[in-house]
Amino acid sequence: IPDNISCLRHLKELWLNDNNLRTIPDNIGNLSQLEWLDLHGNPLIDLPVSLRRLKNLRHFTCDVIDGIVEEDVRIWSNKTKIRKLFDKMFKRKEYIHGWMNSIHSHTTKEGQDLESIIQNVIVIGTKIDLISKDVMEQRKKELQDFLRTMEAAEHIAWPIIPISNKPMQSPSPGGNLIDSLQSPSPDGNQSDALQTLKDKIKELVCQLSHEVPFNWLLFELLLNQKVVEENLRPVMTLVKVYE
Repeated sequence: IPDNISCLRHLKELWLNDNNLRTIPDNIGNLSQLEWLDLHGNPLIDLPVSLRRLKNLRHFTCDVIDGIVEEDVRIWSNKTKIRKLFDKMFKRKEYIHGWMNSIHSHTTKEGQDLESIIQNVIVIGTKIDLISKDVMEQRKKELQDFLRTMEAAEHIAWPIIPISNKPMQSPSPGGNLIDSLQSPSPDGNQSDALQTLKDKIKELVCQLSHEVPFNWLLFELLLNQKVVEENLRPVMTLVKVYE
């Protein structure tokens, strides 16, 4: 698909069926007058969020896309149904965008140099046992490209970590942690992905730790003791607890 297709602002029908396409360019969302979009018969692995900008779209066809489109889509003369479909398909990316921007706005000081931002966001891709390795790599690249368009990407501790939902092997001493995340245990008796992920988080936290005044650590210890010994009330003044 040529890059300049977005220049066809008055285009109303676009038939792309049976063209062995794997992706659709993001600038297709600039075709503001488009009413008909036919994508069936292509081995697509994703769809651009920009489809949501096609407010006049009334006819849409597309085949199953693993993790994106659950069944073949054939929608005729129904803008509302198309809008609901796109809402369902793309809400996750929009949620990620809002979440990352929220992290950025709440943790970055005004005028702070981006290079001084601590990378403390771990991005996890799950259920890789349900897709092929090629699709997994493509999804990782697309998600990475999507995240890197945001200023908030400075907070991410790369790389993106894909994990299976099947039982996982425990990482062997000196072994590759990410490999263990992606390799189901042959007998299914080893630690699962959650535990391995915890190990990864612990590893990153050790690298990203802040200096904490000793007084605060001591205060936390005393506070925990009071919780156990005296069953503190839900609402108490800080001075009362400290005393």
